[in-house]
Amino acid sequence: CLCRSSSSSSSSSSPLSSFWSSYKAFVFQNRALLSMLESTLSASTWLLPDNSSSSSSSSSSPEITIEVVSCILGLITISHDAIAQVETRNQAAALLAAAGGTPIQASADDTTSSTKKEVPWPFVIAAVRQVEYLVELVAERQQGNGNGDEKLYTAMTGVEAIKAAARIAMLMQGNARLLVDGGGELNSKHGCAPFRRDLVYERRRGAAAVHAALLRFATHKQAPALPDSKGGSCDVANAPAVAGAPAPASTTETPMQHRPLQPPKPRQVVRAQRLHAAAELVYVVRPVVYAALLRKYGRRAWTPWITSLGLDATSLALHRAADASASETATSAATRSTQEKEELLRRRRAIAFYLLRSPIFDAVIAGPLGRLKRGTEAYVPLVGGLLARGIDIAENMQQSYYYVNGT
Repeated sequence: CLCRSSSSSSSSSSPLSSFWSSYKAFVFQNRALLSMLESTLSASTWLLPDNSSSSSSSSSSPEITIEVVSCILGLITISHDAIAQVETRNQAAALLAAAGGTPIQASADDTTSSTKKEVPWPFVIAAVRQVEYLVELVAERQQGNGNGDEKLYTAMTGVEAIKAAARIAMLMQGNARLLVDGGGELNSKHGCAPFRRDLVYERRRGAAAVHAALLRFATHKQAPALPDSKGGSCDVANAPAVAGAPAPASTTETPMQHRPLQPPKPRQVVRAQRLHAAAELVYVVRPVVYAALLRKYGRRAWTPWITSLGLDATSLALHRAADASASETATSAATRSTQEKEELLRRRRAIAFYLLRSPIFDAVIAGPLGRLKRGTEAYVPLVGGLLARGIDIAENMQQSYYYVNGT
């Protein structure tokens, strides 16, 4: 009976496993076609009727239904990207093994073994981002017609806390110093890519093995031949130990024992690393603090706005101080990659979103925009209509938390 149950379970799991392998191969081979199809379906959701204004208090409004469809399509896209990323890593690992002449095998003490798999945090963050606006819509419907936003911003604080935990785990796991696109994109230089660390590790392990082989060759090649008791010669590396003499270097040492000692890091590099870590920590916790303050004070209070702006400015200032400290050294680790420079530029540009957030939008921006809209609609027919439509879009975006938060 036990044999029949085990055979039946193996036969039932085999078709599922083969289907999954075939599906992954199909996704990897047809990623461009699937990407075009996913983009078309996602864009088609904008053509669906949206009657959210007529059913704003209903939890099953068409706006939520459309967002659910959009989230499902987005999650499918994210899963396909993850499959393509893993397959690309596997092919790169196979090419690396072929170049080295021996296949890459994970040993018992490898950090990239199957017993200790790393979590793909960029895809986790991307999945949370995909559903965050749906959470906001549902929270808005659930809070009813009351004038308090406590339930809404409680949900927003929870979502931001999940993203912050994933980003911190990504920093700690990948030893990265800068999160690209809030952690949703892999940093190609400083290792916050969990799908690339295993390849980097194997490359270093192969270099250490070559170094150990060269040391063993040099030991045998340069050791003088001494006459033995029978008139022959013996190799110093293989000679028996003599009392009081140092033991010869073992030829079976692990590659890690032959790795040269690393010089201590300059003080400026250590200071720059600490400033980078502090800057990223401030950047990660800023959305959580902002959402929590919105929950406590409301969206029309100045305290959340000023605190959030201050944290963003502090993070950018710490990055500038870190760059200034690292520029005093000539190491390659002190330089910024193009990807990191673009990320810092994106963060500086994201400061402009503060103009769309309350209360500064209500106190400073809304009045002039309203007058501009009325004036152009009355005197400039074509341009006025386009400008009025753009102002309407900006006002609708301003009402959403995630459209103007920049996380």
